[in-house]
Amino acid sequence: MLLLVLLCGAADAQTRVTRCYEACNAYVSDARLRATSCASCLRAKDDGHAWLQALPEVPVAMLRDDDWKLRWAAVVELARRAKVAPDVQLKTWLSKAQGVELLRGCSTAAHAGSPLPPTCRSIAPEVRRALEVELYDEALARRVDALTALSKAFTITRSRVVLDVVTTRAAEFDALLFDALTEATPDGEAPAVTQLLAVARENDVAAMNRLLAVVNARTNAARPSLAGDHPTRMEAIRTLRRLLPTSEPELMSVLSIDDLTARDAAVRAIAAAENRSVSRMAEARFFGEKPATDDQQAALLSLLGDVHDKDCAAVALRVWRVPGPLRLGALKVAAFCAWPEAAADVELALRDDDVHTRAAGVEALGFAPTSQQLLERLQFATAAKEPEIRRAAAKAIGARRWRGGTQKLEALMNDAAPSVRVEAVKAARAVDAPGIEAKLARSLENDPAPEVRRTAAELLALSPSPMARATLEAAAKKEKDESVKMVVERALRRIR
Repeated sequence: MLLLVLLCGAADAQTRVTRCYEACNAYVSDARLRATSCASCLRAKDDGHAWLQALPEVPVAMLRDDDWKLRWAAVVELARRAKVAPDVQLKTWLSKAQGVELLRGCSTAAHAGSPLPPTCRSIAPEVRRALEVELYDEALARRVDALTALSKAFTITRSRVVLDVVTTRAAEFDALLFDALTEATPDGEAPAVTQLLAVARENDVAAMNRLLAVVNARTNAARPSLAGDHPTRMEAIRTLRRLLPTSEPELMSVLSIDDLTARDAAVRAIAAAENRSVSRMAEARFFGEKPATDDQQAALLSLLGDVHDKDCAAVALRVWRVPGPLRLGALKVAAFCAWPEAAADVELALRDDDVHTRAAGVEALGFAPTSQQLLERLQFATAAKEPEIRRAAAKAIGARRWRGGTQKLEALMNDAAPSVRVEAVKAARAVDAPGIEAKLARSLENDPAPEVRRTAAELLALSPSPMARATLEAAAKKEKDESVKMVVERALRRIR
């Protein structure tokens, strides 16, 4: 990441130097003076117009340049030499300008980021039309500059500018406007579509429909890429993030993909667009404020622990305290996010009459502060008569990476209940129990339950040792259950 930032910074500096040289060469004709002034471009890489200070006079022709940045650079340098503020120098220029020169000066003032000066108000419509022409420039940076200038000079929102001009040109140019609005939107602000919807009026129906057509086309183009490899999927998520809220169904669909980084990016994009934390974004879907399927709700609950934001425990506890399909999985999330907030609920759960509720309490102990009482509770839970409790105990031992529970896990790997053995195998791998590969190999070779053998095969692929490979290769030849065989073959492909 650091290398990428450094490279980007180097590229930006190189671009500034190149532009500096180009401008210097364009306005300095004397070879000797060019050699000394243009050399300033290398000495002052952060100032793209440092060469101007080396000249005896500021080239007046710069005030007629098509590039507003060069015109503004001339104003700033003239102001420095006159020992006045740039806005004072700008007023001096405008007071003497007429016709096309006045239009250039007023456009420069707009691009410089200030409201239109009084001198320019008589030609405000012409200034606005000139800037609107720039909204359709081939270069995205120039379109963004023009949109920002229009917004500041005429004190209207960027989205209002776009809605006002979109129907003045053919629909084939609509994407240029939408891209400019998207690019001009700083991080932390509402997405472009939300901005447009916020300012749209009754007479903007045609304009909104055209812009939404661009959004829909981009969404449809990005959707298939979500099924691609990880880099392709992440690029699609970045595209869809800019199309929110229209693209929300596509981003929510990422929750069903086995790619934690992609799920995290998709959820964070939606939360940012809604200007709330990921936990509060999920809460809106847990309790019906926003639509989400049962599977999406379950995936969001699982992600809360990974995101671990300030609202995580509060939202998870709210889910826990309301009867529903997500309830039992919420207590451990709350305990992981903030044990002090969840402790009282965990204690109540451990004393509940319902075995599933007690099991949820035991699993939450995986995130409690270490104490002798805690360890005794976990050991006691491994010997409970209910398989649900024993299974939860295995999960808790694995979650806290408690190596002191290794012997208990070994016993649970031979438990009568397959569901307990599955979690015991996972926990033994999590705590890195001594001889874990041999234990996994025995489970893959001898366990009568397909679900246990599948789990053992998946875990063996995480440690691609000669023993693991040999065990998987042997299992691939003799395994009769097709579901297990498929997992074994996938594990072999992974470690080869």
